[in-house]
Amino acid sequence: MHTENTNLSGLVNGLGTIYAGEQICPPRHSYGPCARQYYLLHYIIDGCGTFSIGEKTYALARGDVFFIRPQDITYYEADATDPWHYVWIGLSGMDAGNIFDSISATKPVVHLQNSDVLTPLMQDFAQSANCRTAQARYARLSKLYTILSCMAAQAPDAAYRPSGKVYAEEAAMYIHANLERRISVSELARQIAIDRSYFCTVFKKYMGKSPQQYIIDAKMKSAANMLRRSDKSVSDIAAAVGYEDALLFSRMFRAKFGCSPRQYRAETPTE
Repeated sequence: MHTENTNLSGLVNGLGTIYAGEQICPPRHSYGPCARQYYLLHYIIDGCGTFSIGEKTYALARGDVFFIRPQDITYYEADATDPWHYVWIGLSGMDAGNIFDSISATKPVVHLQNSDVLTPLMQDFAQSANCRTAQARYARLSKLYTILSCMAAQAPDAAYRPSGKVYAEEAAMYIHANLERRISVSELARQIAIDRSYFCTVFKKYMGKSPQQYIIDAKMKSAANMLRRSDKSVSDIAAAVGYEDALLFSRMFRAKFGCSPRQYRAETPTE
C-alpha cells in the first residue's frame, strides 16, 4: 500500500505542507542516504525498521516518530520480517524548524504513547484530497496543527523554544498590527513573554535597529503611504499612526523624510 499527496498548500502563519503520504513498506524497503531541502517527519503506525542520521542508528517501531531537517543526511530501512507502516509529512515555511524543535527538543527521534489518537489523524491527513479551494487549504492546515498539537502533548520533552529571530519577527508583526496605538518596548517584551533587555538585544540583531526606532520608522512609512494614496488631513493621518499631537507627528516625519508631511504630499507623485 502506498498513498501520497504532493500538494503545495501555501503558507499560512509561516507553515505549509509540501507533501504527505502513507506506505506499508515491503521487506527491507529503504531510502537514502540523502539530504533534503525541507522538514520531514515519519510516524510509524506499525512494524519496525532502522533510521540512521550522522553516525547514529536507531531501531524504531510503533509509536516512534523520526524527524529529518534540511541538510540532514539520513538513511532508513524497513525490517526484513516485520516491515514498518508509516505516514510522512513534509513541511515548509519559516515556522517549520521551530515546530520541529519544540516537539523533539532537537532530537531526531521521539516516542509517542497514544497511537490510538494520532494514527487516525495522520492517516486522514495523508489521504485528504488536493486543496483546490481556500476552505480546503485552511481545513487541511487545521488538521496539521491538530496533529502537531497531539504530538507536542505526548512528546516527553516538548516545549515552546522559539529562536531570537522568531521573537523579533513576532514583535515586528505586533508593531505593524498596532500602528494606530502608542507602543512601548516594555509592552512588546510582555507580549512575547521575554525579558526586556534580552528582547532589545535580539530585536536589534535580527531587525537591524532598536525596537523604538523600528516603531517610529514603521509609523512614518505608514503615514507616508497614506499621504501618497489618500486625501486625509495631516491630523487624521497622525492619529491613524498613534500620534495625538499633530505637531509632534510632523517633527518626527520631518526627521525621517527631511520634509514636512504637506511638503511630502505636494512633492511625491500619487500612486
